[in-house]
Amino acid sequence: MENVLQVISVNDYARYVGAPVLHPLVSVVNYDELDHCRHALIEYGVYALFLMKESPYSISYGGGNYKFQSGSLMCVAPGQRCGVTDNGETIHIKGWVLLFHPDLLSGTHLERKIKDCHYFSYFSMELAARFYERQFKEAGSGAGDFSHKIDTVLERYYAEEKQSRSGIPTVRYYASALFLSPNYFGDLVRARTGESATLYIRHFLMRRAKGMLMEGLPVADVSDALGFAYPQ
Repeated sequence: MENVLQVISVNDYARYVGAPVLHPLVSVVNYDELDHCRHALIEYGVYALFLMKESPYSISYGGGNYKFQSGSLMCVAPGQRCGVTDNGETIHIKGWVLLFHPDLLSGTHLERKIKDCHYFSYFSMELAARFYERQFKEAGSGAGDFSHKIDTVLERYYAEEKQSRSGIPTVRYYASALFLSPNYFGDLVRARTGESATLYIRHFLMRRAKGMLMEGLPVADVSDALGFAYPQ
C-alpha cells in the first residue's frame, strides 16, 4: 500500500519538509533554505503553486510521470494527488512553493473565478504558463508566428495520413502533439488568435478544402482526403 501524505492544512506540508510555520491559511517554502527534504506522494486539500529552479526528479501527476524543467510552474488544486512515494532518501531541489487553503478565498471574487483557472484543473502535468509561454515566445512573439507553429502540426497530421484512421484532427490530438492539456492549448490559441481552438482548426480545414476544390477535385474526394465522415 502506498504511503500518502495528507496535506489538509498548509502547515502539514511545511512541517513535513521542516519549513517555518507562518500562518494557518498560507505557507511559503523556500527549498534553498531547507536542511533536508524527502520525497512525498501527496493528496492535497489545499492549493499549491510550485516554482522550480532545479529539480532532477520525476513526479507522478494526473496519471503520468513528468520531470520539471528550469523555471517550471506546477499548479495543484484540492483533491489532486501528485509526487513521489517517500523512500527515505534525502533530496535536493531549488525553488519555492506557495500553499494556501480554500478558506483564504472564502467570500472573495477570486473564490468564484478560480474554477476558471484551467491550470488548477488539468489532469495532465502543466509545466504551465511561464514555461510554455516562453517556449512560444522563443519561436516568435506575434500571432503569425504562433499560427505557423500550430499549422505545422496540422500539416504533419495530413502528411502522415492520420485522417484516414482518426478523421479530422481534434483539439485533444492537437494539444497532445504540443505536450499541452486541451484546456491550456485552448487558452493559448484564444489569447494569440482571438478565436477558439475548435474554430481555428475548422478554418484551417476550410482553407485546405477550398484549395482542393479550386483545383477541380470532386467534393467526395476532398471530404475523404480531409477525414470528414460524410461529404455533406
